[in-house]
This record gives sequence, C-alpha cells and structure tokens, in this order.
Amino acid sequence: YPSFNSPHALLSTISYPHHPLTLKEFRKLFQKQSSRYFFKTTCPPEINREQYIFRELLLDDELVPVYNGKIFLQLDRIV
Repeated sequence: YPSFNSPHALLSTISYPHHPLTLKEFRKLFQKQSSRYFFKTTCPPEINREQYIFRELLLDDELVPVYNGKIFLQLDRIV
C-alpha cells in the first residue's frame, strides 16, 4: 500500500480465513486507527476511464474490496 505521506510502497501479507472482511476487522489487524483507508476497486468505464479507483471506506461495517483476489490499500495518516 503506497502512503500519501511516504514515497515508499509497503507490502503486508495476512492470512485471514473470514471473508468478506469489514473495515473494522481490517483496522484491528493493522492497529492504524488514525488513518484514512483507500481501497483499490473496480470502476465502471462510464465513471472513470481507468479500470479501477481507490475508494475511501469510512464506516466500520463496510466490506473491504478485493481486486484480483488481493486487497490493495492506499493509506493516509490523519494529522
């Protein structure tokens, strides 16, 4: 997951048998409570010419999107 606050991309590998995963469950895995979460997800061409967008999740019960079988995250620290 690239971070808005850093030029370096990071990679974490998790094993989590419970699918689908909610934002609340995801945050518990990484303990990054003061961050904004933008997840890569597919996008219809009428909305964006790219095949994907990064969608911000705000609510604990929202499901974390999976893109090509993986979770991609853009993380932004709240200051």
